[in-house]
Amino acid sequence: MQTSALKYWPFVIAFVAVAVWMMIAGRTPTGDEGLYTILDDEQYEQTLARVRELTQDPLIAYDSGQKLTNKQLDDLREGRTLVRRLIAYQPRNFPPYVIMGKTQRALGEMDEAVRNYEQALLLMPEDSTDPDVLWTAADVRYDLGVHYYNTSDYPTAEAYAEDAVARDPTNAAYMASLGAIKSQLGKIDEARYWTDESLKYDPNDPVATALDEELKKAGK
Repeated sequence: MQTSALKYWPFVIAFVAVAVWMMIAGRTPTGDEGLYTILDDEQYEQTLARVRELTQDPLIAYDSGQKLTNKQLDDLREGRTLVRRLIAYQPRNFPPYVIMGKTQRALGEMDEAVRNYEQALLLMPEDSTDPDVLWTAADVRYDLGVHYYNTSDYPTAEAYAEDAVARDPTNAAYMASLGAIKSQLGKIDEARYWTDESLKYDPNDPVATALDEELKKAGK
């Protein structure tokens, strides 16, 4: 199952290009060579901007199903190093855990990605009305649902996918994912319903269109 494109990713909405990277001890930190401790909020924001710069294009490429280049993989690894600094400075702030989860997912580090996604969910304010927070809460659950689908843990996948759809009930990718999970669980009528709902919002959703064909062949 393919994941949703990151063009709506809330951490890219306010993307800022960094013209001059902060100097620490008279030199510019890059990758693992430039390890440092974030000392204040200004350094935090500069580091976060650099992480966005490094990870935006590789994550969009990954969610589009493209094979990542060596340069993109290196950028993700450098971004992962910097996100660890963000988490160390503000361990109760959920966005870096989401970025870390998405980065590790693209790098194939799924066990670590799941742990960071789950930590992000624990830290997210449940009563938030911020659209970016609400979207992120749904999208993280969607990613977890896809992971558990791919590992054949369909009951857990179903729980996450249902939660994602409940939080974002017009997202075609979320509904297609839920339909695919329902099909694997033998809940064919529900699979048909969520497939139709997905196609209603996006007639070209690849998961929904493939599932639609399968269900039609089965007479559903």
